[in-house]
Amino acid sequence: MMARLLIDRLGDRDTAAALFRLNVEEHPDSPLAHWDLGGLMVEDGHPDRAMSFLLRAQELSPEPNAELEALIVQARAGASP
Repeated sequence: MMARLLIDRLGDRDTAAALFRLNVEEHPDSPLAHWDLGGLMVEDGHPDRAMSFLLRAQELSPEPNAELEALIVQARAGASP
């Protein structure tokens, strides 16, 4: 995805966050859209903001996902990777 490329290659986290937000708006029923935005928020040290997106991703996911569950635990603990 373009947003992840912006982060990984260019370090442009602000633009990536804007793209992730737009993705959530355009695809509100996509667990991946919510997961991406919540994950970025955790990485950026905003676990409190991330929780609603991560929990929504969990609700929308067709089956449990250990990686998502670990990210939720991490956000609840208030830690960034």
